[in-house]
Amino acid sequence: MPEMLLIGCKLPHGIVMELPPNPNKDDFMKPRAHGHRVTLNGAASLYNQRQKKAVSTFEYALTPVEKSFAEEWFKRNGDRDFIKNGFVFIADKQDRAEGIAKERRDLATGLEPLNGDTSSTGVPVDPRFTRRNPDPKLIEPTGI
Repeated sequence: MPEMLLIGCKLPHGIVMELPPNPNKDDFMKPRAHGHRVTLNGAASLYNQRQKKAVSTFEYALTPVEKSFAEEWFKRNGDRDFIKNGFVFIADKQDRAEGIAKERRDLATGLEPLNGDTSSTGVPVDPRFTRRNPDPKLIEPTGI
C-alpha cells in the first residue's frame, strides 16, 4: 500500500489536482492528454457530510493523497496564491493536519458566506458589504 499524506483545503469548492504527463506552461491553451487526477474535498463538503462540528472547529477538509503524487504536485504548483496564502496545505499525520488547521483557522479566503447582520447603527457587520448609503427612493416600495 502506498504511503499517504493528508492535504487540507479551506476553499469551499475544493480543487482538482492533476499531474499532466508533459507540463508546458507555454502550451496551456492547447489540448493535452490528461494525467493522474485527485479531487480534494473543499470546506463546503464538510457541510454536505453533516460534520458541522468539524467545520466550526477546523474549517479545512482533509483528503488522503498518495505521497509521491502530492509531493510532485506541490513541487509544480507551490507558487500558486492559494498555497502561498495557506488555503491548501500538506501534512503527514492527522494530528499535524489538525494543528495546522487550528493555526490557520482565522484565514479568510474571501469565499465565506456573507454575514447579513448589522450593528446597532445600521452598518453591516461584514466588511465586504458596501459602506455607502443607498438612495431611499430606490429601496422604498411605491404604489403597491
